[in-house]
Amino acid sequence: MRTVPVPAWVKASVDAWTMVDGIQHGRVFRSINKAGRVWDDGITPKVICEVVKAAAARARIEMLAPAPHVRPVVPSGRRRA
Repeated sequence: MRTVPVPAWVKASVDAWTMVDGIQHGRVFRSINKAGRVWDDGITPKVICEVVKAAAARARIEMLAPAPHVRPVVPSGRRRA
């Protein structure tokens, strides 16, 4: 699992959503079938990536992440996996 810092209002919103929807464990983003029912264990990271890419294209955002040659910042004391 990867974690990222989020603003407090985002955390509060996700907590409220998961509480109302009854999500206690597992993936938050889930597949929905044509009947509107939750299907399978959730959507894959690849699907999320494609959704983000499509939304970025509609918003005319050209670059979603640093160039491949830029190494991510790793907090001190932690090793990169």
